[in-house]
Amino acid sequence: MAAGKGEPLRGDAGKENSSPPKPALTDKEWSSVLTAISRADEKPQLDVNFELFLRVYAEMQLRLKGGKKARERDGGQGIKRSSSSSAAFLTASTTTLLHTISESEKASYVGHINAYLAEDPFLKNALPVDPATDQLFHLTKDGVLLCKLINLAVPGTIDERAINTKRLLNLWEKNENHTLCLNSAKAIGCTVVNIGTQDLAEGRFYLFTLFLHEEFLYNELTKAFSYCLQPHLILGLISQIIKIQLLADVNLKSTPQLVELVQDSQEMEELMSLSPEKILLRWMNFQLKKGGFQRTVTNFSSDIKDSEAYACLLNVLAPECSAKPSPMSVKDLLHRARLVLEHADRMGCKRYLAPKDIVDGLQNLNLAFVAHIFQKRFAFI
Repeated sequence: MAAGKGEPLRGDAGKENSSPPKPALTDKEWSSVLTAISRADEKPQLDVNFELFLRVYAEMQLRLKGGKKARERDGGQGIKRSSSSSAAFLTASTTTLLHTISESEKASYVGHINAYLAEDPFLKNALPVDPATDQLFHLTKDGVLLCKLINLAVPGTIDERAINTKRLLNLWEKNENHTLCLNSAKAIGCTVVNIGTQDLAEGRFYLFTLFLHEEFLYNELTKAFSYCLQPHLILGLISQIIKIQLLADVNLKSTPQLVELVQDSQEMEELMSLSPEKILLRWMNFQLKKGGFQRTVTNFSSDIKDSEAYACLLNVLAPECSAKPSPMSVKDLLHRARLVLEHADRMGCKRYLAPKDIVDGLQNLNLAFVAHIFQKRFAFI
């Protein structure tokens, strides 16, 4: 969310400018808003942006009864000041930064969550999550799912007795879970610089409260619009947590067999200084060299789009699971990627990605796929 030329929204965003005011809500928009509020508990996956929220708020202030009494109570300033602030905000020249999410990544992470947390006592009634909907983002609102994922990635990080797991949590209990989640995510190595508890629960709630003074507005609007989340931030955090889980054993301590990648003590020191992702690349190239592969894979994106490296890797690790036609005999890249994934299926590997994701070079999903193959190879799963 940004104002002007990409500057963050602040409380002084209501400074005067020459831009024309935003149009009032039409009767159709107003009707849909009232319907959304009345059904907020029935259908939580609402697609509402922040600017629409502000327009709705300004409209409700004008329509709500009791405005006159409130102004008298506040010395003629209370609601009037709030309305003035809202109106000025709405006339400001704003630009909303639109963030897109990868449906492929969302589907992959949903599959991971469904597989690994299916037996969790608290979450089992909410699983499996449907990847075709935004149910995943709704489930993160109370913070429990993210805390469970963190403990899955690094067991024992969070004392689960500290997680509020009642079926109905108030705002403060949710905030406690979110704070616990973010602090724990930092502790295990996640980058959460641009993520706050508001992103997990209320979607920039600190901005909402600048305009919410009436109890009715607070109770009803926050209920209806608390789902104005930042899905890209939620998905980014989930991606980091799952990556940490999948790469947890890509090190010499957990997998001493990796010593075969080095030939002397100097190389050993170098290997120990590498990140798990770099070690995984080195392991992959070591296996590819066994299969006579001529190229060096330097990333989990462009270097494996043609599926040739995957075809060689799987033939080296599990030649008994190969089948005809072989991937290398197929010219169509999507068909070749499909055959590679079928080979992985016969090995008992989870996919984490679709054929198109390989061809498109989606780095996060390809990294997850190779990390899972690594785990399968050394019987960590």
